[in-house]
Amino acid sequence: MYIPGGRILGVSYHGDAPDGYSTYFIGVEPCEEDSRFVSWQLPAKEYVICSFEADNPKQLMASMGKMMKFTRSWLKSHGLIADGFFPEMYDHHTPEMAYMEMWIPFRARNGSE
Repeated sequence: MYIPGGRILGVSYHGDAPDGYSTYFIGVEPCEEDSRFVSWQLPAKEYVICSFEADNPKQLMASMGKMMKFTRSWLKSHGLIADGFFPEMYDHHTPEMAYMEMWIPFRARNGSE
């Protein structure tokens, strides 16, 4: 369902998924309270926020693998590792432009990772 002015939110997390897989849910941020939706709040933590833009939504989705690879590399180079889940926020989508943010909770890497 598209809600004008609302952002699209997606979250990937391990949950009950088998090793090597994850659970993913997607939703929208309504502009006002709406009883048709279940509320979910991002946990209070420290996050690394990565933002990405593309010429259009299709190009943004096609670049997702590169974005994830870059993000993992950046975290590793800063001695960090993602901790638990990957919230994504998609905003400002028009046929001419697409924008997303990944909010990544993190923790310090230990020497064995």
